[in-house]
Amino acid sequence: MTSFDQLLKIVACYQKDLLALFEATGSPKERIFLSLYLSGKRNERDIIDLYGKSAAAAYKIKNQVKRRLVQQLIQVDSDRLGRSARNKAHFFCHQLVLAIRILVSENQNMAAMDLTRLVLKKAKRFSFTDIIVDVGRVIRRVKFYTPDTAFKVLEWDNIVQEAQNALFWEDRLEEVYLNIEQNTRFVAGAQPSFHDDAQRILQDLPPIQTSYFRLTLYRMLLRIELSIAAYQFENALHLCERTITMLENWSFNTQEAQVLVLLQQADCILLMGDLSMMEQFRVQHENNFTQNSPEWLKLQEKRIRLAFKKEAYQDALEIYQCTNTQKGMQHALEPTKELWIVFDAYLKWLQACEIILNKPRQDAGTFRIGKFLNEVPSLFKDKKGMNVSIRVIHFLILLSQNKLDQIIDGMEALKKYNQRYLYNQENPRLYCFLKMLIEIPKNNFNPSVIKNKTKEYYQQLVSEDHKYRFISFEFEIIPFELLWELVLGNLSKKLSSIDL
Repeated sequence: MTSFDQLLKIVACYQKDLLALFEATGSPKERIFLSLYLSGKRNERDIIDLYGKSAAAAYKIKNQVKRRLVQQLIQVDSDRLGRSARNKAHFFCHQLVLAIRILVSENQNMAAMDLTRLVLKKAKRFSFTDIIVDVGRVIRRVKFYTPDTAFKVLEWDNIVQEAQNALFWEDRLEEVYLNIEQNTRFVAGAQPSFHDDAQRILQDLPPIQTSYFRLTLYRMLLRIELSIAAYQFENALHLCERTITMLENWSFNTQEAQVLVLLQQADCILLMGDLSMMEQFRVQHENNFTQNSPEWLKLQEKRIRLAFKKEAYQDALEIYQCTNTQKGMQHALEPTKELWIVFDAYLKWLQACEIILNKPRQDAGTFRIGKFLNEVPSLFKDKKGMNVSIRVIHFLILLSQNKLDQIIDGMEALKKYNQRYLYNQENPRLYCFLKMLIEIPKNNFNPSVIKNKTKEYYQQLVSEDHKYRFISFEFEIIPFELLWELVLGNLSKKLSSIDL
């Protein structure tokens, strides 16, 4: 879907009849362009052929239509937005700031002052420091002539200066937090930079009023993040509960912010590996998540990961079946869809090996490995991350389908991959496990010989420092120790059918 299509779609949510809108406000050329576009003519070439204009003319008309759609989007009634009261208020304040800018530019200062009072009142209530600062930048250019107005502006200046200071720290806290979130939490190379930045900013943070919502939220989120990165999960859980209590006592609805904290709480439980606590968490807090929302999908992801980690494979299958049938999956981002395709591949392999007993039983021969690899292009590019999970399940499915020739043919590529991306890296677990897989065809698929040959790698795998387990936590759908036992057990079952 192009950016123009997305813009059309969102404006159509609030303006059902786009053609009627352009009939009232648009030019004849714009109406012709839009009617052709809505009828399925999706590119300039189609429109040029029907409209009889040059490419430059068609492009110019398209930009005019786009500008008119943006105008409609800005004018949307904030009460019709399907969001929280705080988000609606933020959108409404932005509309007011635009109105104030227009009034000031036309020298309508008294009207601008009236709107300024309104927007500052709402911005202070919801702790919108960015709105207060924007208003301050606008009203500085206004000339005031009455003493009362001048006094009011001095009072507003104090509010704006205080908000500017808070906004500076809010932006810094948010930037560091998002840097940690967007990078693997336990990657050794990321810790010195991002986590040291977080420690430093929390130490430098001055004693600013706790009435600033965004500042308070990101300060607590960073403290939770640092506790998780230091493997202090009990302390992180305590901070999560404390933050939720603070948010519940705010003067406005903070459900969206609570969801951010609850996801970090679910992270702690996942890393602690406590199934019963995760189920208790789901029962207690699942209603806080809007079903089919991206946050709800993240919660289900954490639940299925924990089920895989704790060998609760039947639970993992039930979570997958429940989540995959939801509408939210259809509108999820591509990496999210691909991740659940990877989960599905592991579940199908477990069913084919009769580790999960499900009717009808998944037959290993029906799984189309080529289609699977084509469905996960984004994750496959993550050479030091989810690419490993894909390569592992690819190998295991070929093994379950008795495609031994393909396994042998792919061994050279697997060796090169291991040496190029994983050798002498921060994650020795991935390196060791791939070396163990390479030994399978090397030793003619004989489980007893393979077990003896890989003993050294296995001992290194189980004796690694606990920090390495967290580094590869995301990529080990099933922990490698458990997965290796399953592989050897499956090989023993197939021993009679393999031509040694």
